[in-house]
Amino acid sequence: MTALVDWRALFNDIRVAWKDRGASTGRNHVNIACPFCKDDGYHLGIREDREVFHCWKCGTAGGNYLTLLMRLGHPRFEGAKLLNKYRGDRGYEMALQDLRQKHAQHDKKTSDEQKSLMFARWERFRPAAEVAEALDYMHDDRGFRYEHEWMLKEELTYYDLRVGSNSMHPGRLLFPLYASGQRAAWHQQDAFMGWTGRSMRGREPKYMTSLPQGEHPVYVPRMVRSTMLIVEGPFDALRIDVAMRSAGIGAVALTGKEMIAAHLVSLRAMMSFVRRFFFVPDRDVPVSQMMRAMHELRAALSGRNVVQLRLPDNVKDAGEMTNAAVRRWLSPLAR
Repeated sequence: MTALVDWRALFNDIRVAWKDRGASTGRNHVNIACPFCKDDGYHLGIREDREVFHCWKCGTAGGNYLTLLMRLGHPRFEGAKLLNKYRGDRGYEMALQDLRQKHAQHDKKTSDEQKSLMFARWERFRPAAEVAEALDYMHDDRGFRYEHEWMLKEELTYYDLRVGSNSMHPGRLLFPLYASGQRAAWHQQDAFMGWTGRSMRGREPKYMTSLPQGEHPVYVPRMVRSTMLIVEGPFDALRIDVAMRSAGIGAVALTGKEMIAAHLVSLRAMMSFVRRFFFVPDRDVPVSQMMRAMHELRAALSGRNVVQLRLPDNVKDAGEMTNAAVRRWLSPLAR
């Protein structure tokens, strides 16, 4: 194995006591007293062939050698000089670049395998159009009322909504999540990410999301449209898309309880397809949180004028509105 840094020589230079644990573990490990929990039992192990350290006493772990050296009392610039001085056989930076590339390839392979498995599981869930509980829930509780039942079934099929099984997400209506870098990623296995499920029986938590580790996509019903409203929940996005898709207006819902960097990345991926973005916070969102979200959106979507759009009076969120009410509310945007 290629050592990124000759830690033994480095620790001798800065007078830090160390023990060689490589022989017993079969890996290139050097152990020192942990500077994070101040122990004296050599519990912090450092991998020489990977930029990883971990304390088996306090649990502190990291992947940045500079952080460790700064904790040992050496400022960033001085730490960088030490790493450069005691770099491994091929050089610290070159070895680290190769290592990161190898890890990225492994992570992509793992992620692709996870997504393939998620898609296979998704295909086993029953379509919502075939489940009486889902039809009743959409009609009675969510207000998706049509003249004939077959019309509701067509809508549920169009948006590919599913129902959880007895063994996974029972009693939940499931919304598919796709990567947002394509205009219409719907039902493409290579773009499938996972799903978010809304309880139809009033159980907590209200939403449960299943995604590969580290993924935080947004929910886009069916496809990205030229005008997109950024909303909080899948039902808000679904209601807007059902009511306004013929006018080229759609919506995107964030997964999770608040906006994070991964959501902004997903929104940026839509910019080549979207002419206008509107931010529609729920009525109960605190003003400070709303202003922070607007600031982050405008910074991330530079080049697009993100406008805040108020809900009609006495309406908490778009998901509780009827199709006709949504059309009246958004008719100015369709002109």
